[in-house]
Amino acid sequence: MRVASCIVAVGVLLSVADAAEKTRDWQTGMVLDSQRASYYRGTFNNANTSMSGDQASTTGTQTAVYAVYENFTIEGPMYAYAAQERLRFKWNKAANLTVNAPVKFAVEKRKLYVIDNDGKEHEMEITKQVATQTRPIAQAAPSQAGPALSNADILKLKAGGLSDALIVGKIQASSGSGYRLEVDDLLSLKQQGLSDAVVGAMIRASQGK
Repeated sequence: MRVASCIVAVGVLLSVADAAEKTRDWQTGMVLDSQRASYYRGTFNNANTSMSGDQASTTGTQTAVYAVYENFTIEGPMYAYAAQERLRFKWNKAANLTVNAPVKFAVEKRKLYVIDNDGKEHEMEITKQVATQTRPIAQAAPSQAGPALSNADILKLKAGGLSDALIVGKIQASSGSGYRLEVDDLLSLKQQGLSDAVVGAMIRASQGK
């Protein structure tokens, strides 16, 4: 009787979990960037004791401990999100997402959920949220777009320490007709430190997307 009750309880919990997943407010966005980062958290002491006759000797070693995160930048219809997924163990795998490709995501308070290329749901913590100009508004009122930016303008923003999300937002608010994006130009931009997310936004803006 107790086993049957446990089975029923597990079934109820799984049903609740499935219902929660189905009720998320899913949206379609674009993956702008993906980078892994490690942060030093301290050291872990290992003590080894060995016996030599009647005498014991203890030696110790220290192992560095790092917190590992996969950082993503995802652009939605209204906002661009910087989010991080913590990989707590060596066997944990980050969300399998493709930069400059669509992604299905949902936002709940400070959490961002994505469905990756393998169909798995991943939970991330939102670290930054930046309002962006939506494409329908830009198409309806092109005269409201800011002045055209140049390659030099984007490099100046990067040198000034602005984040990728802010630079992408500035690109989206401009007309984008002043970029030089030939093969040599793209290589030069990459060599000067621009991320794929920023270069991709420049390309989309120059195409009127």
